[in-house]
Amino acid sequence: MDIIRIRKRLDSDTVHVPELRAWVGSDVEIIVLSEPHLDPGNPNLSTFFDVAGTIDVDDTTVDAFREASKL
Repeated sequence: MDIIRIRKRLDSDTVHVPELRAWVGSDVEIIVLSEPHLDPGNPNLSTFFDVAGTIDVDDTTVDAFREASKL
């Protein structure tokens, strides 16, 4: 399987991606991910920044999960 990563700002609903020319005629899967900007004013991240530093972490449980997830 070949994988290509292209970062592009969308300016319209019609996207021209010359990097995909090699796959024309092939069956492919295209996944679109939007990366939020790390801006405290971003409404998508406001909840994160509201609770940052207020969550108590049980270090013993974290250590147990780390041990259990080792290969």
